[in-house]
Amino acid sequence: MPTFLTAPGAAVQLPAASLKRTQKLHRWVGLAAAMFLSVVGGTGSLLAFREPIDLYLNQKLTKVTPAGPMLPLNDLVSRVSEKYPGYTAMQVNLPERPDRELDIVLVREDGKVAPLAVNPYTGEVLGTFDQANQFMDAVLRVHKSLLLGGGDAGAKLSGFALLALAISGIALWGRRKIPRVKTGSSRHVFTLDLHSALGIYAVAFLLVFALTGVYPRGIGMQRPRRFEEPQHASGAAVLSAEELLAAARKAAPGATPVWLDLRWQQAHGGAVVGFRYPYDHTPGGRTIVHMDPWSGKVLDVMSTEQMSASRRFAMLWDMEIHTGTILGWPTRMIAAISGLVLPVMAVTGPMVWWMRRRRNFS
Repeated sequence: MPTFLTAPGAAVQLPAASLKRTQKLHRWVGLAAAMFLSVVGGTGSLLAFREPIDLYLNQKLTKVTPAGPMLPLNDLVSRVSEKYPGYTAMQVNLPERPDRELDIVLVREDGKVAPLAVNPYTGEVLGTFDQANQFMDAVLRVHKSLLLGGGDAGAKLSGFALLALAISGIALWGRRKIPRVKTGSSRHVFTLDLHSALGIYAVAFLLVFALTGVYPRGIGMQRPRRFEEPQHASGAAVLSAEELLAAARKAAPGATPVWLDLRWQQAHGGAVVGFRYPYDHTPGGRTIVHMDPWSGKVLDVMSTEQMSASRRFAMLWDMEIHTGTILGWPTRMIAAISGLVLPVMAVTGPMVWWMRRRRNFS
């Protein structure tokens, strides 16, 4: 009985009809998706280093010189609020490193938002993120939508196309078994060898990125609970940032606070504090504590420590694997190099088809 994958060195034999169908699938899916896969691969390589690139492009807003301990959060919030009368502090994003800025998001009664970068050691407002370089945000939008609209539909379709190409490519490679590019061969053979060799060396990584790209992230996740606004005296002030943070820390021991939503938010189900455990490499953290902002009472905790494996994959590992952040710089490099393979494959594949077509008609 024919096998799809066999032991190293064994012959991979497909029935003639199956081989022909596999070739057609690989050819037409590749031709149809070549341009989109080039864009997905190129932008994906950049996005593997999204954070460091973003920080470099916005150093005036994000880089500070550590000078002793940070000012208390209450002082920072009050100092910034005094400079922007009519605004109320809505959210605080805490620095990830000692040389990073602290973000304070202010909101006015008419809904106008002022996202500010603040020096946590001096209270100086470094600027507003409305003035930030948005290049990497634009790269992310292109990567997800491929300028086709519909959110991340473009990237999902490209992910399914890459899955089909990777699986069919394994079967076709098993027929030729070309692991390297031979110099001195004809242009057609050289291009085909390059396409085959690059594909088989990168296929495992491309399969992983395709699978994590199309994985429906709602699997294993539960909708966060919603709460009625707690009873409180009319005009009562919410707790300060320091008080909310101190109360939330008790609900997530061992985790690092990442951001605080200081007000009652019906959409969020309370004031919210986001935390990140050491294994959590997501930008905003996936451990969420919901609180009554007037009393500091903890209303709900969604902790990655208590999640099932399916939920943890959906909320953490899927995105971390896809972006290459799961093990830091080594996996970022793998993601970037694998992404760059796609434009080369997207060029050499159609070239092989075109040269064969010309040869058949000559």
